[in-house]
Amino acid sequence: METHLTGESYDFRVYLKEESDDNSNCSLFSILAIHRATGRCSSINNLNSILSELGVDSCQSKYEDSFWLLNKREGLKLYKFALNILKNKYLTYVEGILDEDRASGDWEGIYDNGIVICD
Repeated sequence: METHLTGESYDFRVYLKEESDDNSNCSLFSILAIHRATGRCSSINNLNSILSELGVDSCQSKYEDSFWLLNKREGLKLYKFALNILKNKYLTYVEGILDEDRASGDWEGIYDNGIVICD
């Protein structure tokens, strides 16, 4: 599954992809933010403010990376919760956090026609 959402300055892609290999009960989850003015993008699900809103334990190593390997049930729960966060008034707060994070220069690459190009 993939859902596209639009904020004031950012576009968001929320991903939940079922694994088709030996991890048949697993899904990959990620939230990608794209700054429209610059095309810069980053996976944001591992930002402290997002981790907090999603209610996950940031001390668990499975939440450190850009994509999280989760069981299907947890993946679907976080996917739906992420959509809810990005569709309500919390979005303005998220975009403020993203402006600060992007200014620090930690964004992964450029988003161009659906492809992330890493620096």
